[in-house]
Amino acid sequence: MRRIYLLFILLCVSYLSCTSDNFGIEDVLQINVPKKELVNETSRIIAHRGVWAETNLPPNSLAAFKEALEMDIYGSECDVRQTKDKQLVICHDPTHDGLSISKSSYATLSQHLLDNGEPLPLLDNFLEVLSKDTGRVRLVLDLKSCSMTTLLNMISSFGVLDRVDFISNKEDYCAFLEKYSLGYKTFPLGGSLPPMEVKKKGYGGIDYPLSTFQTHPEWIAEAQDYGLQVWTWTANNEGTIKKYLKQGVYVTTDYPARAREIEKQLSIER
Repeated sequence: MRRIYLLFILLCVSYLSCTSDNFGIEDVLQINVPKKELVNETSRIIAHRGVWAETNLPPNSLAAFKEALEMDIYGSECDVRQTKDKQLVICHDPTHDGLSISKSSYATLSQHLLDNGEPLPLLDNFLEVLSKDTGRVRLVLDLKSCSMTTLLNMISSFGVLDRVDFISNKEDYCAFLEKYSLGYKTFPLGGSLPPMEVKKKGYGGIDYPLSTFQTHPEWIAEAQDYGLQVWTWTANNEGTIKKYLKQGVYVTTDYPARAREIEKQLSIER
């Protein structure tokens, strides 16, 4: 019996060591859950990877994020990945200029500049800018691959957790956030979970592609009836933007300035 017990302990330790890269179990999570969120309640527009298509800036660049902070919109989305030396960077794809992000150091990656001359931005670059901003535009983090404890400790250290939302297609990331009382600002991606399941899991809403709502248009009203926010991506057509804004859906778009004007016009018409 003693041998069986020891074997069980070893298996548990082995499991934790295998998952530490994802969750940073070796770290200590130190966050203060905000009691009040800073939210722009007049807009449901989210800039997809910052304001880049309307400014000719690189998507996911620090400059594109700064442009978004100057707008009267809900938030600006960006993608988070982790380098070989555990630096959190902003990049949509798993590679940067042909280099694997997870297999390269930040020192190497930063030598390959974006089109506007910026180095590959670090998450803390974004958080520092956000911490000095006096507006209400939120930072929406699409979690691709990162240590969750490193991520949350970093956001908390800048004092901006009240202006950050989380989206991810990784269920373990979403579950981790819910476990630490951040489910209300967590939105699963992908479109596979019906609203009832999302509500049961304690998340704040759904962030599904347009194709999901074409297949399940009833999910919009159903989610809203459960008190969930409904987000969709990536809407760039004027008719599509109007359609979803009229239904109270948050719209992620490559053209936030244009979408905001549409939103204002709809508000006047009402």
